[in-house]
Amino acid sequence: MENMTVYIAASVIAFIAYRMIAAQFRRVTVMEYERGLHFKNGRFTGVLEPGVYRTRPSVSFVLKRDVRPRQLTVPGQEMLTSDGVAVRVSLSAIVRVVDPYKALTGFGGEEDPVYLALQLALRQLVPALSADELPGARVEIGEKALQLASGMADEAGFEIVSVAVKDLLFDNEYRRALAEKTLVRIQGQAQLEKVRAETAAMRNLNNAAKLIETNPGLAKLRLFELMEKSVDLSFAIGIDREGAITGAPLSR
Repeated sequence: MENMTVYIAASVIAFIAYRMIAAQFRRVTVMEYERGLHFKNGRFTGVLEPGVYRTRPSVSFVLKRDVRPRQLTVPGQEMLTSDGVAVRVSLSAIVRVVDPYKALTGFGGEEDPVYLALQLALRQLVPALSADELPGARVEIGEKALQLASGMADEAGFEIVSVAVKDLLFDNEYRRALAEKTLVRIQGQAQLEKVRAETAAMRNLNNAAKLIETNPGLAKLRLFELMEKSVDLSFAIGIDREGAITGAPLSR
């Protein structure tokens, strides 16, 4: 009986001790799409990969960072092209965190440096192009903006996966001028086709005139054909002794 009492007392003490020790630790789960920044006594000790960890809140904590790619939009930036046309250009970029510690300690964990880098790249690229070149250079602008901004993004702990021109808006005056230019081009093409058709018709008439000049009888044949169609008559066509074509209407 005495041994049983001792056993129970020891079990209770062990349980209380376990609970006291367990209370000093906290369970932390780092998901697959996250990375954990582990700090102990205020100092960074390392990056935690996905998994389950136990920490002592009194001396350490884990700050989790989402490392999934995310979309970053640079709103329309108003600039002038090389020929002085006002235009608003916006960018859409895919960005992800590659160095959680650098992103946190260097720029407060925000994407502001990536935004700034893309904005500066855009302001460098667009003024170097004319208004006519700009629409056809959308892909090129995205690729060069990616190259120019990658260095600053890397220093901030981010990777720019892709960049694309989202919107390209010219001012109203230029759009009206462009519409008029397009209309004039279409009208010019229509006029050119008309002139080509008239030239072809004149060429055919000239060839027909030369043919009739060398073969006068063809004109009579054509005349008889037209008369048959217009008055619903039939003609008897022959050749006289001199080789000329003759014709007379047939009675019905």
